[in-house]
Amino acid sequence: MDTRLHFDPPTVLRLAEHAHAASPATAALVLVADRDGIYLASNGQPPPPAPADQPGTVPAMVAFAEQCPPGTPWLERVTLLRGEADLAEQLPLSEPESNPLIGQLHAAARAGRTTITVLIGVGGMLRLAVSRRRQPANPAAA
Repeated sequence: MDTRLHFDPPTVLRLAEHAHAASPATAALVLVADRDGIYLASNGQPPPPAPADQPGTVPAMVAFAEQCPPGTPWLERVTLLRGEADLAEQLPLSEPESNPLIGQLHAAARAGRTTITVLIGVGGMLRLAVSRRRQPANPAAA
């Protein structure tokens, strides 16, 4: 069973564009789990500065997973990641060759997608999916 982590698409796209501009051949989003939570970051150097309203203590702009923002207890993070206390895994923006991730993210933005999901499969295999978040028919009932 996959672990699903949800992220804000505009922030993820900004991070991907930063990484791609810094070094297109090796550009990647980095999925990180540490004391600050679980988040996506750019591997581009220098890292983009953290916005003033970004929670936590990460000194660069990141996209926090909805399920694990700053302040999430260690045990919840480890449970969510099935035993991983710390993590730093790359999602290359130039892969797969037939439909690079950077292109998928731009297409998702043009199509108005509202959720970026990183799926962590058995053995730590990472995949990324984009979708529209389904809203209840009556938001007041949610």
